[in-house]
Amino acid sequence: MSSITVILVRPKYPGNIGAVARCMSNFGFEKLVLVNPVTVDQEARNRAKHANYILDDAVSTGSLEEALALSDLNVGTTGIVNKRQTGHIRNPQTPSQLFERLEGREARLGLVFGREDTGLLDEELMKMDMLLSLPTNRQYPVMNLSHSVCVVLWEFHRREVDPGRFIKGLRDSSALEREKLVETFTDLMDALNYPPHRRDNTEILFRRMVGRSLPTKWEFHTLMGVLSGAVRRIRPGNDLENEKE
Repeated sequence: MSSITVILVRPKYPGNIGAVARCMSNFGFEKLVLVNPVTVDQEARNRAKHANYILDDAVSTGSLEEALALSDLNVGTTGIVNKRQTGHIRNPQTPSQLFERLEGREARLGLVFGREDTGLLDEELMKMDMLLSLPTNRQYPVMNLSHSVCVVLWEFHRREVDPGRFIKGLRDSSALEREKLVETFTDLMDALNYPPHRRDNTEILFRRMVGRSLPTKWEFHTLMGVLSGAVRRIRPGNDLENEKE
């Protein structure tokens, strides 16, 4: 459980921050990261009750990128679900689907929650490895921030999903390696003169595929070899005969 971090992006109400800290303590989580938060005041501490130690140790960052860099795999949350398979920005998984993906994996997990009023913005969701949405009443799908955090953490707690006991021996690729994989895929689209109006959506599709599959280091190096080799061969000026030698 200690390898899971709760990340709150621009929380607006101190009371919600305190309530989140209390939920975290209820289920044995301690790592809290706040991205450009409001001041953690007495109201937050009153709502936290006996979990003020979490507020004391909370890390504040000035940007989402800084917060995401603290984890190996970041799962964004959204209450809006796109019904189309091609809607990659808001195409989340249910908690059950997420746990199936994570079973047997060892990683520092970041659970990212957005603002109380707007949640995570599209450009923020694009930076996530995976997306999660809680199945709620369709007539009122958006939950209170602290309530949604509580439900997600309870899902982890009840399944006793502890990254420390995941399958040993398989070394997962790092966040930096997966980002390099996406960059190389983007280079390949450029080398292929892939239609510019389709590149952003295709890059998101590829990023989501990589995030869901969680490639091992061996898989990462193999895919990088294929993609980078393709880029070198397609771009003009390469001597293919010399490459063969």
